[in-house]
Amino acid sequence: MFLKACPGSGKTEVVGLKAAYEMSKWVKTPGGIAVLTFTNNAAEVIEKRVSQFGGIAKIGFPHFIGTIDGWLHGYIAHPFAHIVTKYNGKSGDRSIRVIDNHSQADFLHSFKTKNNLAQTGKPAANEYYFDVETKKYVFASANRNIDYKRNLQNLEMWQVDDLKNTKLKFKKAGFATYQDIEHICYEILTENTEHARFLSIRFPLIIVDECQDLSWIQMQILDKMRCYGTVLHFIGDLNQAIYEFKKVEPEKVKKYAKEHEFNILSLSNNYRNCQSIANLCDTLVDNTDKVMSIHEGKQLESPCVCVPFEKDDMMKLPIWFNEYLDRFGIDKQCSTIVTRSWANVYRMRRADYGQIKNYQGRLVMAIHLWKTGCRQATGDALKLFGRFVSEKFFPGESTNSREYYRPESVDSALIWRMFMAAALRECCQDELLCNLEQNWKMWTQAVRDRLHKHLKTGASNFGATLSDFEFLPLVAGNKTGESSPVFKAPSDESNKQVLVAASSNSSPQAALRITTIHNVKGETLEALMLVSSRDKSGTSDGYWTQWLDDPASEAARLAYVASSRPRKLIIWAIPNPSKMEKDRLKKVGFQVLAFSTVVQKSQTKLDYF
Repeated sequence: MFLKACPGSGKTEVVGLKAAYEMSKWVKTPGGIAVLTFTNNAAEVIEKRVSQFGGIAKIGFPHFIGTIDGWLHGYIAHPFAHIVTKYNGKSGDRSIRVIDNHSQADFLHSFKTKNNLAQTGKPAANEYYFDVETKKYVFASANRNIDYKRNLQNLEMWQVDDLKNTKLKFKKAGFATYQDIEHICYEILTENTEHARFLSIRFPLIIVDECQDLSWIQMQILDKMRCYGTVLHFIGDLNQAIYEFKKVEPEKVKKYAKEHEFNILSLSNNYRNCQSIANLCDTLVDNTDKVMSIHEGKQLESPCVCVPFEKDDMMKLPIWFNEYLDRFGIDKQCSTIVTRSWANVYRMRRADYGQIKNYQGRLVMAIHLWKTGCRQATGDALKLFGRFVSEKFFPGESTNSREYYRPESVDSALIWRMFMAAALRECCQDELLCNLEQNWKMWTQAVRDRLHKHLKTGASNFGATLSDFEFLPLVAGNKTGESSPVFKAPSDESNKQVLVAASSNSSPQAALRITTIHNVKGETLEALMLVSSRDKSGTSDGYWTQWLDDPASEAARLAYVASSRPRKLIIWAIPNPSKMEKDRLKKVGFQVLAFSTVVQKSQTKLDYF
């Protein structure tokens, strides 16, 4: 079965319900069902749905719900890779150690080719992989310029042999990249057909959620099992394939389903977007099977809005969006600003929290931001906490602000960051310390009584430099000759609520999450602003005209993914368009507004993400 799903069609509900139904009547032990997806968050949601619909407290043997990477590693690569890599293992353990493509670890010098390539030096074994589909080596490290030069090189046979031998040496030592692991799994099931047969008995039914994200080699691995009887169900929206850099092409999924005569059904009712947003999404990818919106609630008069901005005014967009949401009473906690690149994310995010002037406010914000659990917030939390800890417990030492205010006596930036993360986790598990709704008088007493203990606990796992350090209790004030660090409530604020007072002392910023398009894939929001790059230079899919030029392009699919997230309001923010470009936007369903800078009102509550 190939279940084609439009945005907001309840795809996850269907996957959860189907899996719960099959598991509830399953009798083929030790064989089980595998439900595969592409992110841990998606796997957790599906597992919750299966538990909810099937009344199953814990999904376990013989079934599997998780990422396709986790399944490949757990059931093929780690148990059987040594058969093809010839790795002898250590102390009976022959599982693979996965090395990132951009790692520059010292031990990798032992796994470099003998010869230079394209005048870029000797490639390390983790900086390239063999593409089974094209039968060519692909260079994919952290350095795009070097990769570009190497990938342009027409390799001679002696160079191919050099790359092959280096990779074999790497694998034989028990190492592999993520791409290598897929190649190893493919080799195992191709060269050892009994493994494919036994694996098909172990998993006679596989449901692949978000199937549009399947790469060619992943489909070939699943096909080895299909040949021995495993039933495959694909569920997804081909228009949401936005991982071209991982060699994910939706046409190949479509071709595979057609060649193997999948029964194709559709989920075409959209329960998320209002009809105007659904129509816009259909237009972006030239969808001929029009989506019907089953939208609950009143629709805005203009759900699709375009706001032009000056190229140097990108940083003002969050403030404008903030005010626009206020005008219609839309929940900011469920609204987001997205763009294609992290560079533009940082152009819009002001480093306001680095400007908090008092040490008390820095600790408050560190705890508050860490509690959100958001990727962007945790970085700010570590910087604030690092500065606070350095000032209070490492006085007089020079610090490195680029390394989260690491004091000079701590040798490792990594150990310092891990220590702060561990200490912040301890703080956020302390009910008194993480309660920022109490007044300053009560909270500062809790900090004085408990913070030093959490620092000691956090430091205990990270070597002599930290574990031997004496974190003294904070005090309300020092007497002559005492060295204990001081922590007290800000003057005249003892009876004020901690978080309210701290946030009012920080510089104003729109209370909105700002992230990339890839980070909101799969989410449902109330409103979203999609921000175009300032020009076309350096991007093939981040400038707004690229979203409209070719409905079959990944640029169009990126705009489709972003535009299909919100229920009520989608805003495209673009550099000032010409009259002809405005007419083009109106034809696809946008109302074009004038951009005006809004002076933001002072906030009484901090909602960072």
